[in-house]
Amino acid sequence: MKDRLVSWYIRKILIPKIEEIDHPGFIIENLAKARLLDISLRQVFLPEKILVKFEEKIIDKFGNAGASILYSIGKKFGYYYSYISNFPNIKNNKKSFLSYLDYTIKYIETTYASEIKYNLNTDSITFRMKDYIICSKNGIGYLFSSGGIAGIWAYVTQDIKVEAVKPKCQGRGDAVCEVIAAPYETIKKMGYQPIKCLNISDVLKKDELYVNMNKIRSPSWAKKSLKMLIDSGFLEYKHGQIIYQDERFFEFEINFMYIIEKELQKSKAMNDILWKVSFDWGKEFSNRIGKQNPSKFIMDFFPSLGFGDIFIQRSPWKVMINYFPFAKSYVDINFVMLRGIFSGIITGLTGNIVKLENVKKNISDKGFSLIFY
Repeated sequence: MKDRLVSWYIRKILIPKIEEIDHPGFIIENLAKARLLDISLRQVFLPEKILVKFEEKIIDKFGNAGASILYSIGKKFGYYYSYISNFPNIKNNKKSFLSYLDYTIKYIETTYASEIKYNLNTDSITFRMKDYIICSKNGIGYLFSSGGIAGIWAYVTQDIKVEAVKPKCQGRGDAVCEVIAAPYETIKKMGYQPIKCLNISDVLKKDELYVNMNKIRSPSWAKKSLKMLIDSGFLEYKHGQIIYQDERFFEFEINFMYIIEKELQKSKAMNDILWKVSFDWGKEFSNRIGKQNPSKFIMDFFPSLGFGDIFIQRSPWKVMINYFPFAKSYVDINFVMLRGIFSGIITGLTGNIVKLENVKKNISDKGFSLIFY
């Protein structure tokens, strides 16, 4: 199974440059190339464990209200990702849609799971997945399982009333994770109680600056691309998943980071949870990577994961990032997750508590830049 997925990923994704991983500071995905279109999207890799813990903490503290927020984030991202990728939809061209469906699911299988099977019915689709990100670890999975799949399926069927449920989950002891997506009333007739999320219009505003801000540029400080770190053996690459020090990093289009943080601006308590799980992960991760110069490690490692061109100043600590992945809602967020990760790593490697609590943002014809301090 693994060899088959690796072979497909190399032939269909890496060789035709559907995904570009050889530029320091940048990771570019262009699934639309398979349809002879050019829609380049800015990707990053983040540790799976942060979102595993984040979902757990949100559900523990907020229960059903937390579940609704997580699901809403996932659905909004799934819908927006499909929108900016210009996925074919079933109403405009069913033949093209069905052909592209197989291709897209295979791509998701190679990056997010060890196996995905699906069954398409007249008014629903059922996915059965093994080792799917996040939910197979915590039994929850609102962000990228039920929520994310609901958003994608709502877009490709052009029906905002589509929702999704997850009656089976490996993280709850089942053999597979099973997600059913269908219109709300259809799912209710199946005997399930889906979360309803209809208000996603705020993510559908066109991003006029996205293409120019995210085009590949020559970095000043970043020297190592993802491909270089894989080829050197520093990182292990398993069909779309990055493994480092037994930590699984997974890939997503940058708007997910913006959407999750924009949604959490509505709740200081939830925002604080995101900071804490990010900081705690960074500190724990630093214990596993051994004695290292925190500046050099962050400047080498995180540009290879797609986060732009990074320079770090000490006394006081300041993280400067040029060509950070841009999205239109940059004005609405404060990059809590990444500030928490960097703060935790620096704290762990230096033995002194460091909290990068402030952020400055700047857009220019040279791209999008951030300063954490």
